[in-house]
Amino acid sequence: MARVIAIANQKGGVGKTTTTINIGIGLSERGRSVILIDFDPQGSLTQGLGVDPDSLSATTYDALIDDETPLDWVFLRVRSKVVLAPAGIDLAGAEFELAATADWQQTLRRRLVTLKTEADFILIDCPTSLGVLTVNALVAANEVVVPAECSFLAFRGLSGLLATIKGVQARFNPRLKITTILPVKVPRTVHAREALEELRRICGPLVSDIIVPQRVKVADALISGKSILEFDPRSDAAEAFRRITEVIDHGEKGIYEGARLRGRLRRL
Repeated sequence: MARVIAIANQKGGVGKTTTTINIGIGLSERGRSVILIDFDPQGSLTQGLGVDPDSLSATTYDALIDDETPLDWVFLRVRSKVVLAPAGIDLAGAEFELAATADWQQTLRRRLVTLKTEADFILIDCPTSLGVLTVNALVAANEVVVPAECSFLAFRGLSGLLATIKGVQARFNPRLKITTILPVKVPRTVHAREALEELRRICGPLVSDIIVPQRVKVADALISGKSILEFDPRSDAAEAFRRITEVIDHGEKGIYEGARLRGRLRRL
């Protein structure tokens, strides 16, 4: 069975798509077969891999809503060991359509169970909300990677995500674990350093020892339809993503420790 990892954080602009692309490409560089699922109606993962969402005849939306459309029917091969389930703005409609169905939380899980694949990893790029699509991703996943900005304001959003994960664990998916909280887009500022220290104090070993520095070329790579590993393979950002990919490939780093973390984050 593939390891299914949701890349999630309800706050926008924290680097979820960048993290998904670079971990996915990094795993493929290590010889792993990877499926990337764009679960965000903005289609940033799709565009970030060089695919125009407006040119697609079928997307993740069709596989979710239509029981007659298997998920692998919408797959696009974007690299030798990487396939993409693309998304477009139509996926926004799934929030309402799925909510009107029985057991809507299990929809993506059912699609993955029937998926015929020998992939080693399935990575799900979640939307910037804690709604129907994100819950579906968490129910379907084994693990969660949480990209996190190093600012005290961004920590407030983590509390809501942790509460959602706890609810999914209790009601639908007891095997779900947080693999790591990954500091991304970290600038060289006093505020970022202090925020990172506080995040590590609160969340302990769940916070990655590896941080991804803030670099303009990471955004440039996304615009060009490439990962930073391909765009600027010798950069420190590329090296950081390679190192975190190695950690993920070797196994889980940590587990979600329950309400204690959520309570500490709320007190910030």
